[in-house]
Amino acid sequence: MIYELFLEGQLADIRQDLGMQLSYAIDDVNKYGSRETSFSKTIVLPGTANNNKIFGFVGELGSNNLYAPGAANVFSNFNPAQTTKAELRANGLLLLKGVFRLTGIMQDKGHIEYEGNLFGELGGFISAIGDGKLQDLNFSEYNHQYTVDAITKSWDARVKKDVTGAFFTLNDQIFVNGTYNLNLKVGDEIIITNADIANNNDTYLVQSFTYTSGGTNIISVNKNLTNDLSDSFTIEYPSPEGFGTGFFYPLIDYGRYSAAKLNYDYRTFRPALFVKEYIDKMFAPATSGYTYESEFINSEFFRRLIVPMNTKEFQRLESILLSSDLSTPFSEVDLFIQNRVVNINLLDNVINGITRIGNTYRYDGINTKIKIKFKISGEYQGRRCVDYNYPNPYFKVQLKTQNNSKVWEYNVNLVSYSGFCGEFDFEYDNSVKTFNIDFEDTWDIQTNEILEINTITFVTAYTIRVCNIDVESELPIFVNNEINDNIIVNEYIPRNILQKDFFTWILKMFNLYVTEDKLKEKHLIIEPYKDYYDLSSPIDWTYKVARDKPWQIKPMGMLNGRFFEYKYKDDNDFYNEGYKKKYNLPYGSNLQDTFFQFAKDKQTTEVGFSPTVLVKYAGKDKVVSAIYKKSQGNEVDQE
Repeated sequence: MIYELFLEGQLADIRQDLGMQLSYAIDDVNKYGSRETSFSKTIVLPGTANNNKIFGFVGELGSNNLYAPGAANVFSNFNPAQTTKAELRANGLLLLKGVFRLTGIMQDKGHIEYEGNLFGELGGFISAIGDGKLQDLNFSEYNHQYTVDAITKSWDARVKKDVTGAFFTLNDQIFVNGTYNLNLKVGDEIIITNADIANNNDTYLVQSFTYTSGGTNIISVNKNLTNDLSDSFTIEYPSPEGFGTGFFYPLIDYGRYSAAKLNYDYRTFRPALFVKEYIDKMFAPATSGYTYESEFINSEFFRRLIVPMNTKEFQRLESILLSSDLSTPFSEVDLFIQNRVVNINLLDNVINGITRIGNTYRYDGINTKIKIKFKISGEYQGRRCVDYNYPNPYFKVQLKTQNNSKVWEYNVNLVSYSGFCGEFDFEYDNSVKTFNIDFEDTWDIQTNEILEINTITFVTAYTIRVCNIDVESELPIFVNNEINDNIIVNEYIPRNILQKDFFTWILKMFNLYVTEDKLKEKHLIIEPYKDYYDLSSPIDWTYKVARDKPWQIKPMGMLNGRFFEYKYKDDNDFYNEGYKKKYNLPYGSNLQDTFFQFAKDKQTTEVGFSPTVLVKYAGKDKVVSAIYKKSQGNEVDQE
């Protein structure tokens, strides 16, 4: 048997007993739930001139190859921290395709040997995603506004795509490049946003649709468009594949947000992503560079699986607590009024963690430091001094808390003056002056403290045209999402879950087998056990048994346990705890008794997902998912 090892396409020198060091594993059938790849025990490659060159002479002291990501990991670009593409062949037939990892270099009196391991493509995929977490995957194309329309449309399996190189004709056609097939149907509703020409941002009904593979999507719609020969825009349209992409707002009872468990408040609905979307992102070029094929993962059943939000509140982190602008310019022209107090009528453009009470603001967040930015501009008029007691023209800004303790005071002299009695006089074109203030400082603020930031004292005639107040927290705080807020999807992905763990849990849940495509590089085939082995068409080997030799049958040879337990991770919400106390198993789990009397062991397969309990409330015909706790109240349990 002639073995050949290719590293990044380069034939390496090997010892010919290499084939005996391989372990082939789709999965260990004896241990359901294990997920392994074909691999080799430690193999030793001789330090020949050819191998030294392939490994970039990394065994020499002072070796320092300059690694260029994306280039072949051999020769002067070899980096032991990166995997090297590998193929092992026997008599020309492919035995293993995957990656090689260099684990050690041995030197003895100038003699060099390289130690390493070979892993199949599944191992290469796991290495490629490394320690990446789910929140590291980029779902920015699904950012959206939190609206009733967005919630309800997510139930219709719609997709948003950012397209470039598209254009509109002067009539009723939209041309989109053929990077992907939109696969629209007559009557589909599409929505165009972010178009360069604002007139084209609208909702359209599809009148006809044609697609040329690798060419163009031609969409005829029910309205005329403004011509644009080069545009980038976002198109929202019905998903041709149904569910499985985009965001989804499931009905999950999080407690406190329903009327008699019948009518649900909008805060019940929180964005979730499909399991398939997570897997597709892991296989994206920017993440791993691998591809896959799977009839099961692309099935209608699997495409409907979602991972819901797992936080108590639907909140986001914010630093900008308040941004408020002057609603209407106003003036005071009487020059003789002194120490007038002006209550500026501000509009609340942004309020996060702050509640407006009349002309003051109550801070509702955690104790923190706040930074206040105050800007004002307008005009003022000076007058000739007629009284030694008349003060110099100025205005004063005060910021104070609810106990009237002064937080900050800022005095601004409006004009300079000279003369014994403080005379000031202006030419007509100098009688109106413009001033600007941009102040910034930091103070401590406590929870529930009320801050007055709209009191200004003027000593002169004035006109205020622009006034703006911004309050920024030193520490970002959690604030509740409200209707029309912008939703950044990545902020609501379960945190600190490794991508490789998530992928493995899915394999275990559905008994999926992963094999590498022997002809296509970095391509995995993923199918359930029953489909992988195609048990529907057994082969009769009755007449192929060598009856002239001893043979042995083990009737229960593959069974090594009495009980097989399949379970989810424990959770502590109200219904999960109740179920666990009653049945001593997490909701959705199963304990299978084989009645095999010669074994007492229990094999457990557990995934990292916690189950979501389905509940049918008394007197209601709707079955809903429920994730909430209950606390003991005065009369009834409080959700």
